[in-house]
Amino acid sequence: MTNQSNSFSNTLAQYYQMKREAAVMVLTDLNQQDAAQICVAVLDEAAVGMPGFDPWGDIRADAAFWADVAHPAELEIYAVMAMQKLGQRSLGNQMRKRLFKSLWRGFTRTERAAFLRHVQGRVA
Repeated sequence: MTNQSNSFSNTLAQYYQMKREAAVMVLTDLNQQDAAQICVAVLDEAAVGMPGFDPWGDIRADAAFWADVAHPAELEIYAVMAMQKLGQRSLGNQMRKRLFKSLWRGFTRTERAAFLRHVQGRVA
């Protein structure tokens, strides 16, 4: 790379960094609702062309992608709805174990202890 092209690359990188910093400053100066609406609009535009569902592809990678871009409230409601639907279906032992382990790992030690006390009181 020549000095001239290296200098151009550095200048371009600095320009984009200044644009990012300016965008953050503008968003933080707005009220939260206005800033959120702008962010949603930008993310919606950026989302165009997301990967389609490939039924023969890697469904775990597809699910991970969608979970990465989902809002926490969206994740929660999808999880609740999925758990309700899964409760109406026959699941293999390994599938049920994976679901339970995933939920269990999200609990703190205190929450785990409270859960165990709760279910052990009902078992008797």
